[in-house]
Amino acid sequence: MSPGLLRYLAGRLLRALLTVVGLVTIVFLLVRLIPGDPVEAILGDQAGPEEKAELRRALDLDRPVGEQYLSFLGNMADGSMGTSFRQPDRSVWSMMRDVLPYTIVLAIAALLVAWFVAIPLGTIAAAQAGKGWDKVASTVAVAGLAIPNIWLGPLLILAFGVKLRWLPLPGDDLAGPEALILPAITIGTALAAVLT
Repeated sequence: MSPGLLRYLAGRLLRALLTVVGLVTIVFLLVRLIPGDPVEAILGDQAGPEEKAELRRALDLDRPVGEQYLSFLGNMADGSMGTSFRQPDRSVWSMMRDVLPYTIVLAIAALLVAWFVAIPLGTIAAAQAGKGWDKVASTVAVAGLAIPNIWLGPLLILAFGVKLRWLPLPGDDLAGPEALILPAITIGTALAAVLT
């Protein structure tokens, strides 16, 4: 490799590292700026001062902010991502690891939805450029970009879960693979619009 390329790659790597440190710092500060006390949120008003002090120690909230920040950076660096506020006996990574398979399945399902919508629409739009089907494909693409997922998801739940009862509602105990349909459509719609 040429020295110029090595300098370029080193510069890019340094910028990437600084970006990650900057983002981690912003996350740390935002978590600390959220109104309220995490100990109060976890234990509630009924807990005694001893219980609150013990939880503060477990979450490192009894230490100065600078030490908390260094500990936070260390937890990011070693991959544990620290201790969960909700379950102080578990690391954040262990909680993420538990749901990672479901996240991957949902991402794949959303990608499949996007492909099954975008590829035919894009093909039709290209073959029928300037004609009716092209306009339909363009309208679908714009609608997919314009409709926010945070609105589309509840709308789909209301229509297909509550009104028509075709699909399970979120949190249904007996929900099987069909519980993946609405989230996959919700996420896949915006991606399909981009791909079209």
